[in-house]
Formats: sequence, structure tokens, C-alpha cells
Amino acid sequence: MNVGSEDAKPDVAEAMAGLRSRFIDSLVDRILHMEDLTSELRRTGDYTTALYGISASAHRIAGVAGTLGFGALGSNARKLEEAITDGLAQYEPRETFLRMRTQLEALLDSLEAVLETAP
Repeated sequence: MNVGSEDAKPDVAEAMAGLRSRFIDSLVDRILHMEDLTSELRRTGDYTTALYGISASAHRIAGVAGTLGFGALGSNARKLEEAITDGLAQYEPRETFLRMRTQLEALLDSLEAVLETAP
């Protein structure tokens, strides 16, 4: 007996819409955080701290974006996270940063694209 199962579907859809809306609302802060880390890196030369911070941000985005319907954003976030992880395993932090800048720009562009198309 599935009493109430039809009623649960709108609740799930409403919950997902709320999560999606909160995620979109958080994107400006995520962009600013990654830009702040990059600026701090340029000011201090602390590549390691910046890379780990950017990687953590990318990881959080990648973990949620696809579930909420932002597949390209999630993919770009995952590529950046992997570029940093793989880079740090092979290169010095400065070289890793130089190698991952393209992926960082792609992620920032994807974040901005979601914001531009959000209702």
C-alpha cells in the first residue's frame, strides 16, 4: 500500500528546488572565495594554501552541482580538483598553479554562466 507516495513527489520537487536556489545563491560567494585565494596567493606567494583552498571549493561544487542539474559546472569543478590533486603529486605548488589556471578560469566561467541564466 503506497498511501501518500503521490503526495511525497511534490515535496521532493520542492525540496530540490529549494536546494537548487540556495546553491545558486551561494555561487557569488564561491567565486569571490576562489578569487580571494588567488589574490592572496599573488600577494604572499603561498601557493600551497591557495591550491588546497581552491581544491576544497571545487570539490564541494563538484559534489553538488550535478545532482542539482548543473552537469557542466560539476564537470569543470571536478577537472579543476583533479588538476590540483594530480599536479601536487607531480610538481611543486607554483608549477601546479600555473598548470591549473585554465581549469580555474573554466570553472569561474561556468559559475558565472549559471548566475547569468538563473531565474
